[in-house]
Amino acid sequence: MSTSKAKRKTKPPELKIVFDTNILWTGSASDLLRQEVLELIRANSNHSDLTITWYLPDVVRHERQYQMLRQALELLPSIQKLERLLGHNLNITEQIIQQRVQEAVERQLQEIDLHILPLEPSNVDWNQMMLNAAYRRPPFSTGEKEKGFRDALVAEEFLQLVFASPVTPKVCRIALVSSDNVLVEAVKARTNEAANVRILLSLEDLKGLINTLVSEISEEFVAKIQAKAQSYFFEVEQKDSLYYKWDIRNKIREKFQDKLSEVPENAAYRDNGTWRIHSPRFKKKQGQRVFWVTRFTVEAEAYKYVSTTSYEYSPLSYEYDPSGLRYIAPHQVAVAQLNPTLLSPQYATNPLMQTNLLAPLAGNAVVMPTNAYRDPLMTPRVSQTKSVIAKGRTIFEITWSVAVTTSGNFSAPKVESLDFTETIWE
Repeated sequence: MSTSKAKRKTKPPELKIVFDTNILWTGSASDLLRQEVLELIRANSNHSDLTITWYLPDVVRHERQYQMLRQALELLPSIQKLERLLGHNLNITEQIIQQRVQEAVERQLQEIDLHILPLEPSNVDWNQMMLNAAYRRPPFSTGEKEKGFRDALVAEEFLQLVFASPVTPKVCRIALVSSDNVLVEAVKARTNEAANVRILLSLEDLKGLINTLVSEISEEFVAKIQAKAQSYFFEVEQKDSLYYKWDIRNKIREKFQDKLSEVPENAAYRDNGTWRIHSPRFKKKQGQRVFWVTRFTVEAEAYKYVSTTSYEYSPLSYEYDPSGLRYIAPHQVAVAQLNPTLLSPQYATNPLMQTNLLAPLAGNAVVMPTNAYRDPLMTPRVSQTKSVIAKGRTIFEITWSVAVTTSGNFSAPKVESLDFTETIWE
């Protein structure tokens, strides 16, 4: 048999990827996975030189289902209001919502071939888990109250997959993607001698690993030049770095002004805050040219206006005497000296007014119920304040490339594309 035929029959290496809940969170009642995760799976499920299997720990699947169900149930009162308005029963109950959410989860799992990672209870050291919980060892959080049982189950499910997989990195790698530092610490402690385990803190890290494995270069080579790529693209106040030379921030603003102005439902406007630049992610290598992706995250807050009506005394107040009604300036009379019995009957019989009259009048706003009797000399003032209804982040990515010499020097940088990824509201 020829060498070329043997190569064709060689089984490609496998990458098993396990997602934690914090990587999948969508803020949506209808989507199991956030859009970026979904696109990543679809784009990387058919590599000829790398077999990727995607996993959800069983406890993560149920946590996402619970989150989706909770959000769906929050919509039920609106449906009931609509039924009253239409005079028609839409027959949408809590039980129906529970059933439909479960069906949606199962359908989405099948559509993208996402495997559920079960827990084998007999392979768990429950006594050790009990001690870890009691002494607040990772993945249990420190503090007065014990927290971390869900994370402990995620760790056990991931570790059971590790122990059931081949140990040679060229044959099989297993990656956990989680931004939970306590969980990561616990898993690292139990896999520190496993050469085929990768603990990744973000989708950015996962994309970089996948791109490295499907390229004809080693993880070691990428790691060697990645730190250099980071400072080459951006370094604080270094005007010769590419970020400043290419005026990236203004280019994003000009191209994506609409994305930087988008607001969630019920919001009137948004304020954009901190811009964060992430470490470059290796994308591919073509000849001597290496392609990178640098992510920008723009933090934002979405607001709505809330109107408040207050009532202030006009510049004049009055008291009643036998000779008739006369007006005097409020600073000439201390309110506490006013005798409620000398005032008009509405004042004398209204406890709310008597109470309010004990406060200094000049410049003092008094908020009163809409159905309360008010001094005719009190002037309504409507003010608007802004209220934060959501916090989020808008994500952009710039793809750029650079020529790399055999000695590791960079030259001929080039912008390949500038793209919008997504906006996430929480």
